Amino acid sequence: MKVEISIRQSTVPDALIRSLSPSARTDLHAVAAETVAEFVGAHIRSYAGRKHTTAQAFGASPTRHYEDGAAAISTSADASAGTVTIPIPGISRAWGDVTIRPGPGKSKLTIPAKSGAPEVYGKTVKILKGLGWKFASGRRGTPQEKLLFGRRDGEKESRVMFVLKESVTQRRDPSLLPTQDEIADCAGKAVVRRVLDIVRKARRGA
Repeated sequence: MKVEISIRQSTVPDALIRSLSPSARTDLHAVAAETVAEFVGAHIRSYAGRKHTTAQAFGASPTRHYEDGAAAISTSADASAGTVTIPIPGISRAWGDVTIRPGPGKSKLTIPAKSGAPEVYGKTVKILKGLGWKFASGRRGTPQEKLLFGRRDGEKESRVMFVLKESVTQRRDPSLLPTQDEIADCAGKAVVRRVLDIVRKARRGA
């Protein structure tokens, strides 16, 4: 899952933009996209720093999910627009609820349980099996939840490692990304700075 932000300038008069060559318009959109990418990346890294409390609650090390995603942000541009691509699963929660369902060939999601901490944080059942864990499904509680119990080789007692769900809805979290207005303002200012720079250079060459 990824999010793409389309950058189309609206701060510079259309007549001026139309007077530019396609390559010059591409340059403007590239500058705007790169500036927005830096702005969004910094915002995500700041968000990630505040979210490390989740890992700490599990007694585990942070997965760097958001930091790595911020480092992988990419841009592209042509004469009509610039694009910022954010390859972070779930990042679209910034703009609305996200419902997660099992992938192909899977019937349930495995949601880490705190009783499985810190071993489960940032790991899948497949990874844990490779580390020597054995799993069995069962039910517990009222209403009864379907659970995945696990234990290491040599251990007699098993514990709840994952809760099995058919789907999970993650609620909107607007703090994940800057607002649409902030992104538009960032892009607009970048375009204006670039246009002014082009004008200054043209005047010096006149």
